Amino acid sequence: MKKKNVILTLLCCLLYCVTAFAANNTTIEKAIGVQNASDITMVCIENEQYSTIFHVVDKSEIQQLYHKLINTAVEKTTDTADIWGKGFNGWYSVRFYQKEDKLMTEFYVSGDMIFTQDDAFFSGSNQYGKENEFCKYIEEIEKIKQKYFADLKQNEIYNNEVIVEYEKLNYKWGKPYFNQKNQLMVPFQELNTALNTQASYDVKTQLVSIRRGEPIPLYGEVTDEIVYVPVKALAEMGEYDIYWDEELKTALLTKNNRIELWNQRNLCPPQTHIETQDFIVDLPDSITYEKDELEDNSMHLYRVNTPNSSYIGRIKKYTDDDKDFDFAQQQKNGKIGTITSHFLNMMGMTYITEFNIDMMAGSSKYADMEIWLGREDFDEMYYFFVNGKDVYVFYFRQNKIDREEQQKILSTFQYNKN
Repeated sequence: MKKKNVILTLLCCLLYCVTAFAANNTTIEKAIGVQNASDITMVCIENEQYSTIFHVVDKSEIQQLYHKLINTAVEKTTDTADIWGKGFNGWYSVRFYQKEDKLMTEFYVSGDMIFTQDDAFFSGSNQYGKENEFCKYIEEIEKIKQKYFADLKQNEIYNNEVIVEYEKLNYKWGKPYFNQKNQLMVPFQELNTALNTQASYDVKTQLVSIRRGEPIPLYGEVTDEIVYVPVKALAEMGEYDIYWDEELKTALLTKNNRIELWNQRNLCPPQTHIETQDFIVDLPDSITYEKDELEDNSMHLYRVNTPNSSYIGRIKKYTDDDKDFDFAQQQKNGKIGTITSHFLNMMGMTYITEFNIDMMAGSSKYADMEIWLGREDFDEMYYFFVNGKDVYVFYFRQNKIDREEQQKILSTFQYNKN
């Protein structure tokens, strides 16, 4: 009897091993049930999160997509039942069609797996930049195929392209570029035609007239006999809204109230120009600002292309009420400690001595003075522009904006002399 039980146990173990071996040797090709890319006439891909759909119909693109899919490196294979039981959804659903209307198969893709109704193939990670190769490939297709409900070719992304109402601008001569003021410059002739602004531009006076209206300053540039103008300025004159996609380096101009894009959080104006009665400063592509509702002399800075528009710092004007304090003289005498203490007191930060805070202060490449305050959970930079008794303070959260971006903003600061 014992011998029969042992034999039965061994047979069960063997059966389990054979079943497990067979399951683990199921290939992606077998799981999707399509053996040849030439049988596929259309691929339909849906972004599950944003409910947007795009299609692949070009034969060579279908071939490449299929090749990427079946050659994805698989780390582990398992039954899909456990995944569906947890209510897991993929990032994308992918459907293969034959003769456009005949569904051949459907499967799902996320950063860390490819799975059908029966089998799950683990590969990659859901961490950004570490997704499996097929998921990365789909993400690239999505950028080209359906980013703006207008087709972009692979060589057209990342090139400062301009799209007007979902139609990409084409240029007979020249191409867009960013000038030293961080303005996106576009050939005037093609932009004027696309916007239908009926504008005329005088290169000598740098004045533009919209539909024979009053001339308005529009500071253009001439390169190789081609007139370039700031796309934002002319678009706003034509009453267009302009958005900048930092990820694809693409500008979208539209008069529609609803921006039909799945990644709206990646959009921001190409360049924000701030001009107050006291100062002028330009913000980079991905940063915008809001005026403080309680303080007229303060504005908050936000990074646009992140969830919830993360807060990165502020700009605030202070008035130094200490008549006896001479910043220029103190700086000339090298009294860094005196200046630091004075500025921190001016900002109401005398309390910092109660905390274990590291601090450094000194000259800055762009501002008159800089102070760094840091500890394990507290890391901030302060830059000071001193104009008599007016002190303009730039504050940045170090974990939200790096030094290079900080200096890019600081380098554009100037006092408004008007």
